[in-house]
Amino acid sequence: MDIFTFNDLLKLGKINCEIIAEENIKFADRIYDEARLLSKYSSSEKITELSKSVHKKYDLMRTLLWINAIEAKDKCSSQPITVVYLYELETEDLAQKATQNVWSKILLELKEKKGNAILLIPISVDNDIASLRTLIEEYKIEKYPVLIIDNEDVVSELESVENLEKYLN
Repeated sequence: MDIFTFNDLLKLGKINCEIIAEENIKFADRIYDEARLLSKYSSSEKITELSKSVHKKYDLMRTLLWINAIEAKDKCSSQPITVVYLYELETEDLAQKATQNVWSKILLELKEKKGNAILLIPISVDNDIASLRTLIEEYKIEKYPVLIIDNEDVVSELESVENLEKYLN
């Protein structure tokens, strides 16, 4: 969680923008890898209260990462493009689950293709995180899954990697 102190250092002029970008990417990669491992275990059986609690912890960390990325972007133009993927972890809708599965594969391919040029932040919206609700209210999102690209573009329909790349330029 040391990444969040970097923004304070940035505000004080004690650290440069490249370090912030690098540390945001490292943090995002670490929580993404840990959350994927959690999802692997969670999908092997019904989601328990403990796994819900752990998912909420990761979603809170990713929400903090998103806030950190917004603040860093305000101070530094050389930050990676944020791609925030909002989805519902506990949906019972099979079509929505299938769509979310496809989105996950598309976003993994996009991340592999673009590398550290993007900061991919997947966040489940059904964990009742007030700060997350506050962030997404301004986008007037009515259904999930959805992407918010660089805090400007909202993409709610499935897109190919090639089409998503158009938003990144």
